[in-house]
Amino acid sequence: HLIPIQGNVCGIMSTLDVEGIEHNQIMDALNMFVADRGFDHKLCRRLRAYLHNSKDLAKANRYTHIVERLSPQLQGEVSHESTAWLRKLWFLKTANTEFFVEVAFKIKGGVYEPGERIEWSNSLFSVGKGVASRNGRVRTRGCCWGEDMVLESFELKEPHSAFALTFVEILTLSREHMYDVLEDFEEEKKMVRRACVRMAMKRGILHCAKLIMDRTTRMGTRNDLRDLWGDFEEEKK
Repeated sequence: HLIPIQGNVCGIMSTLDVEGIEHNQIMDALNMFVADRGFDHKLCRRLRAYLHNSKDLAKANRYTHIVERLSPQLQGEVSHESTAWLRKLWFLKTANTEFFVEVAFKIKGGVYEPGERIEWSNSLFSVGKGVASRNGRVRTRGCCWGEDMVLESFELKEPHSAFALTFVEILTLSREHMYDVLEDFEEEKKMVRRACVRMAMKRGILHCAKLIMDRTTRMGTRNDLRDLWGDFEEEKK
């Protein structure tokens, strides 16, 4: 009589931690994979460490279909945490909740191991977990970069890669995806447009100043600015 009861108890216990069981199955599959391929021990440790550190992100991705079934109000409350880094952007601070709900479904995540390059793309980036570095500055949880993705001119962007200092979880929102969402939100579209004009003016002035400095350096003398401007006008013709 005890055997059926024990079987039922084991069956119930096995369903209490679905994510843990799935993770263990993936790790078992990885062990079989590396053994079959004959990878060296150093690479095996890196692979195991990577899957272990990407466990939380994989779990979060599985919850997406649950959020999709919620009401708009509940979606707004649930997405508040996942879009907290976006709400810190100076040009999106007054955006409405519905906008952030739609954007939350467009955010992608990835995990990088220590020392790995985080390649630049025309996107917003944020550190979800861990520590990264970009332009000599340490970036921790909640830090973001790539605000210039709103600009159209690539000459005014800062296409610098970042690097993982620890295992780091990076969240990204591409320019294409954000502008797709903006098509349904006129006020937020105006906010981004104003930010784009402001950023373009600021960076445009710095870009022109750099061109002038580069030109004077190549010429090896400090010519009058008026003469330099005349040279530029001639080149444009």
